[in-house]
Amino acid sequence: KLSFHILLLAVCTSATSTEYGKLLGTFTNTAHGVAGTIYVIDARRIWLRGFSYDGQGPDAFFYVGSTDRPSGNGVIIPNENEQTSVLGAYSDRNFILTLPEDITTYKWFSVWCRQAGANFGDISIPANFVAPAPLDLGSFGFDPKVHDVSATKVTILNTKQVKFTNLVYDGQGP
Repeated sequence: KLSFHILLLAVCTSATSTEYGKLLGTFTNTAHGVAGTIYVIDARRIWLRGFSYDGQGPDAFFYVGSTDRPSGNGVIIPNENEQTSVLGAYSDRNFILTLPEDITTYKWFSVWCRQAGANFGDISIPANFVAPAPLDLGSFGFDPKVHDVSATKVTILNTKQVKFTNLVYDGQGP
């Protein structure tokens, strides 16, 4: 239906999101070449874009925390390989990290060195930040049915993914 396509277009071109997710910010207070931007995909997944770090910190990790400023009173975030090992060097890398809890639980994301007790770069998470969430569009079909196309539920997961539950298509289309 036309209204479905218009709604899909409106959601996918929202001014508050890009193809990577909702912009959280760019690293500030940087040392050791920390640079990059974080986009929030959903409540627990973030996408680091253009991330760089020289790897020279002796005990550096991705950290999140709920204190007012980055500190050792945070939680280590597993790296892109789902490991909690000391960070090595990165050069303009793009990858996804999974947070242990909803992003709104935290006030900051940091590259934190435990041994030095130092913040190598951070991004603040605003108190009013709202993570992107799936949007349920309901059922889908044509009246009259064309090639028996229907779905019991259509959900926009993010700007690149649409989920069709119980999708039916007769396969006879051109």
